[in-house]
Amino acid sequence: MYTTVVSIIAILALLFLICMRMPVAFALAFVGLGGVIALQGLDCALGLLFSIPYESTASWVFICVPLFVLAGQLALYADISTDAYDIGNKFFGRLPGGLAIGTIIGCGFFAATSGVSVATAATMGSIAIPEMEKHGYDSKLATGSVAAGGLLGIMIPPSVPLVLYGFITEQSIGALLIGGIIPGIMTIVVFSLGIVVMVMMNPRLAPLGEVSSLREKLRALPKAWRFLLIIGVVIGGIYSGVCTVTEAAANGAFCAFILLLLRHGKNSFKVMPRALELAGTVTSMVFIIMLGATFFTTFLSLARIPHNVTTFMTSLDVSPYTLLGLVLFIYIPLGMFLDTVSIMLITLPIVFPIIQALNFSGIWFGILMIKMCEIGLITPPVGLNVYVISGIAKNIDLADIFRGASRFIILEFITLGLLILFPQLVLYLPGMLR
Repeated sequence: MYTTVVSIIAILALLFLICMRMPVAFALAFVGLGGVIALQGLDCALGLLFSIPYESTASWVFICVPLFVLAGQLALYADISTDAYDIGNKFFGRLPGGLAIGTIIGCGFFAATSGVSVATAATMGSIAIPEMEKHGYDSKLATGSVAAGGLLGIMIPPSVPLVLYGFITEQSIGALLIGGIIPGIMTIVVFSLGIVVMVMMNPRLAPLGEVSSLREKLRALPKAWRFLLIIGVVIGGIYSGVCTVTEAAANGAFCAFILLLLRHGKNSFKVMPRALELAGTVTSMVFIIMLGATFFTTFLSLARIPHNVTTFMTSLDVSPYTLLGLVLFIYIPLGMFLDTVSIMLITLPIVFPIIQALNFSGIWFGILMIKMCEIGLITPPVGLNVYVISGIAKNIDLADIFRGASRFIILEFITLGLLILFPQLVLYLPGMLR
């Protein structure tokens, strides 16, 4: 009874601290350590405070996190995102909503070099939104398409959240990254078809774009070699088994650095400090949140919360897919307030044992969970991608950006439904990898 009371107080305290805007990492650490003190005493908590900071972060797996972020930043300064948008526009600009479709495709290409959703949204937003406004696009469609396109950054490999998911759940990181390829492509297709339908139903949303001749399209194609090279080095290296995920991340970062040198020569070294600074900032943020989450999950284990929740959920007289739906539903309200990394670190110690007890694939669930986190990134009141776009398009009301992004939430659920109905869409490529 005492353990149950402490657990309830701890979870309520965590929610209270987060609502009071305390950084998630510190909220997790304070509640976790407080819970350990209540259950095991001060000496145990001090022992954890001494050992956990090193043990929870000293893993070679995490080397790939700063490397993937660095590769994305170097690709940005090498103007690879501009090339990706230009190719998408040349080939699809004439379709209804063609510039928005080109933006989605450009986001997909840039996502394959960055691994971070916010970076993808911010980068493509600065390029695509002014262009769509200049061509008379509805502001809600223009900003919503970029906010939604940015979601591809955490699905299409290399994805930093998928790397963390693999570490937390002890699933194959290579299989997870490869498993995100088909769902990522599906998301691009569903978004593009959705834009076509929107514009055909309401032509005032977007005028038809300019016709690009075959010669212009062919001239644009050579620009693809740079981001295709990075994709080939990273994904090809993992899929072929030539290198590990960490080695592939290092190869991708080195490849992006060489492309930056080829693009800007000696001026490349002027942007290197900024790229390294961001990689260090993102890595530090991830590690601090992980550290706080480790204290919290240690408390959860001592309180046997994951075991008790798993026992209760699996004892319910409902189908496994109903339980899966209940688990996935949890991520909708959480995604409204928390970032993807925080959500994963808070929930996975509790929900992943349920998934294992139901005999669902951990790789498959990882992709479904990332899809739910994507939805949270464009859902009010704290859809992080929407706020990033608001910072870029300062002349557009935040409420209008949320309205534009909300159209893509429906499309996200369509994609999610297909992934649930057909698990092989996720598992086929990882199966070939094995």
